Amino acid sequence: MTGSDVRDVALVTGASSGIGVEIARLLASRGHNLVLAARRTELMEDLAQRLRNSHGVDVLVLACDLSLPGAARSLHKQVVDSGRQVTLLVNNAGATLEGRYLDFATAEQTGSVNLLAVNPAELIHCCLPAMLERGDGRVLTISSLGAYWPCLPGITVYAGSKALVVNLTRTLDAEYRGSGVRFSATVPFTTDTAFIDTPTNREIVGRMPRFMIQTPADVARIAIDGVDAGRIVQHTSVVNRLLAGILKTLPPALVARAIIAFMSLGRDDIKASRS
Repeated sequence: MTGSDVRDVALVTGASSGIGVEIARLLASRGHNLVLAARRTELMEDLAQRLRNSHGVDVLVLACDLSLPGAARSLHKQVVDSGRQVTLLVNNAGATLEGRYLDFATAEQTGSVNLLAVNPAELIHCCLPAMLERGDGRVLTISSLGAYWPCLPGITVYAGSKALVVNLTRTLDAEYRGSGVRFSATVPFTTDTAFIDTPTNREIVGRMPRFMIQTPADVARIAIDGVDAGRIVQHTSVVNRLLAGILKTLPPALVARAIIAFMSLGRDDIKASRS
């Protein structure tokens, strides 16, 4: 296969709902060919057909469970074998395990870390060599304000996993600055997606001011604009930026007590949710 036969694409993970869908729509409207990856292929096939019809772009749908070890390399191989080359990688897939650490089996906790941190890092490792060879490419990772929480009882491995991808983004920018490849992490807080649609999260969100809850479309636009502008870490609002600063200064023990007391997370009487 010659270089002219290779089709450049944006690879979007978690593209079956929420922020991933909105990123795919936005990129298609700007003429990007796409590879959509997630577990729920029926939802992605419907989205893919609408994007083809509306924008005339090429869209490939791939089933992928990024909670599994080795899933990133398998996904990347499928993309390459299809004659496509990733010029924009969007690490967006995510979910939470809502409950205390021992409420879930080791395999479930490991799967959560794979989904949120290990496989996003591995996808970057797979896609980066070709980007460096071209001297051009973009890597966007959707993180979370959770990256700035010093501890997060009730969503045990989430904060550490999200912190890893923010710190990885900063480090890769330092290591490969001047290469033509741009790295960006977007840090939303509460976004109106299925991600917050669990019994405990609905209770928490119900007590929040409405202005703090963003739409997936807004987060997608801010994220894509951020990577285009070369912003390494992109907060999605002034409020989120202020909260990140405050959270970095609070004692972890104080944060833990507040979460357990006021957010109904990490308590003995809260039943684990596997939503």
